[in-house]
Amino acid sequence: MNLNFRPTLNRRTFLRGSSAIIALPLLESMIPRRRVGAMVNGAKPPVRLVFIHTESGMWMDAFKPKTFGSEFELTPTLEPLADFKSDFTVCTGLYHPAAFKRNACGRHCQDTTCFLTGADLGAVPGVPTRNTVSVDQVAVRHLGDRTRFPYLHFSPGGINSIVHSETGTPIPAETNPQDAFNRLFADNSLEARTAAKRRLALNKSVLDDVLDSARELERQIGSQDKAKLDEYLTNVREVERRTQVSEKWLDHPAPAVPSGAKAPTDSGTRTERIRALLDVTALALQTDQTRVVTLQIGGMGCIYPEIDAPEGYHKYTHEDPKNMQKVDRHRVSHLAYFLDRIKSVKEGENNLLFNSTILYGSGMGSWHESTDLANILIGHGGGVLKPGQHIDFKGKPLANLFLTMLDTAGIEEKRFADVTERLSL
Repeated sequence: MNLNFRPTLNRRTFLRGSSAIIALPLLESMIPRRRVGAMVNGAKPPVRLVFIHTESGMWMDAFKPKTFGSEFELTPTLEPLADFKSDFTVCTGLYHPAAFKRNACGRHCQDTTCFLTGADLGAVPGVPTRNTVSVDQVAVRHLGDRTRFPYLHFSPGGINSIVHSETGTPIPAETNPQDAFNRLFADNSLEARTAAKRRLALNKSVLDDVLDSARELERQIGSQDKAKLDEYLTNVREVERRTQVSEKWLDHPAPAVPSGAKAPTDSGTRTERIRALLDVTALALQTDQTRVVTLQIGGMGCIYPEIDAPEGYHKYTHEDPKNMQKVDRHRVSHLAYFLDRIKSVKEGENNLLFNSTILYGSGMGSWHESTDLANILIGHGGGVLKPGQHIDFKGKPLANLFLTMLDTAGIEEKRFADVTERLSL
């Protein structure tokens, strides 16, 4: 038998039911046998771009490492990332020179409004503020037609959008984890929506709906793919369960901390909402349903009674460094949670984290006027990047880093915002 020409599954194979469509991860059965051994040399998995924003900066004394290069020591804020030290680079000494010019917007909105655009909002005479396109949407120009969803944009709610269209108009984020999950795994035809309502009324999972399709697929694939499929579908069911719990508590405000008591952790907390959105993001990337994602995990008004930080984060940035640091570290723990998820997903000879380029950070540092921004670049960009270091870029524009990120995904742009230079990483 000539194994070089065995039948293969189409890369766009789905599990289908009466009301659900389940995308699949990259299985060995989807790769022609003559190419399996050449994954590293030729058939590389795509690089995904993820932008994670944490509004109003970080307390830099607890975030910024005191040492440089590959021997840098983790600071208190970065300690949750200990298991991923070789997978990220701490980028300090960056700033948005145009975005922090004085204009009608004011400092309080510039971080969110300009983080991914780097725009001078007052550049047009006679116009109080005008934004430009955000870097994620530049990536969508090149990658958007290659996947089911050109991009995904998530937020736990209550935060102005960081994503802006080609004309500078803000694009709203999706805030409901269960809606996001359903968008990935639901058939939107009228007949399918009716069937989905019946399924939900019976309290069944989307996986129950595609069970026959899954059994048929298992008859076509080998033992390694069967194990990978089973692991993936188990993960889908768990994410579905978490998003349903989050939906149940969607309209319940976080409780105030009773005097002398610790506030209870509940499914309605911001932490649960963010983790659910990160779960959905990991599934979307794993199934290659999109290659561009933005997440806003914190805003100025965010409260975290579940970690004894019941006041709005913006208040801490002005007068309470101790609680600011506590929230910063908690937000970084969300990042660690996400990295753990995607690093466990094998792709070719590497994993999903290796095949991703992820920015985590803010357009501010400790103070609203900061020119030393707290940003972390995570992932290996499919082998283009060499993470595991701390670099001080000594006042270079943050937009330079954006061009480097685009390069890792094979996107050639001569300039972005007001810069043309790349950073060496």
